[in-house]
Amino acid sequence: MKIAALRPRRKHLTAVVTDSADEPFLVDTDLAEERLREGMELTDGELEELLRLSQERRAYERALYLLGFRDHSEKELKTKLSRLFGRDAADAAVCRVKELGLVNDTNYARAKAADLVNLRGFAKSRVRNELAMKGIDRETADAVLDEMDADPEEQIGAIIDKRFSPLPRDEKGKRRMMNYFLSRGYAWGDIRRALESRGEETED
Repeated sequence: MKIAALRPRRKHLTAVVTDSADEPFLVDTDLAEERLREGMELTDGELEELLRLSQERRAYERALYLLGFRDHSEKELKTKLSRLFGRDAADAAVCRVKELGLVNDTNYARAKAADLVNLRGFAKSRVRNELAMKGIDRETADAVLDEMDADPEEQIGAIIDKRFSPLPRDEKGKRRMMNYFLSRGYAWGDIRRALESRGEETED
């Protein structure tokens, strides 16, 4: 096939118009400027390789853009990129940013766990589930949580002082408080001990 025209498009893309396709092919503009010119002949294999490289470049640029806003786990970043550029391009892009040290699941898990514990008051069991949802494996999550000095009774006590002081006396208020702690992953035994340390009688 012969390239009939190269037409700039938005978002750093160039439309490659050929004499044998009804619709133009969109490729990364920098790649088009490096490798293409009007009147050039392209084989099907060369076109396939061009499109592959274009997807990888675009996925890599998108990865850098996303990481500029906040850290991502490897799985989370791959999922986002795959929706736009396909799995192969996403894998290649994530591999590149990992080599640059921009994606590290252990560092991500450590920062994420600290936020969930300190800012949202989650128990370690809830944090472990949240990390799993972000693609962090169990071994990494356990290692990160083992580093943290988070005593559940102390965590519950701090939340009581912040949100439930004085302690609710009515049944509706007590249920709301218990549901709050349970939803954040605290075990009933830890909740009971924290309440009893404040002179609150509890029932099994």
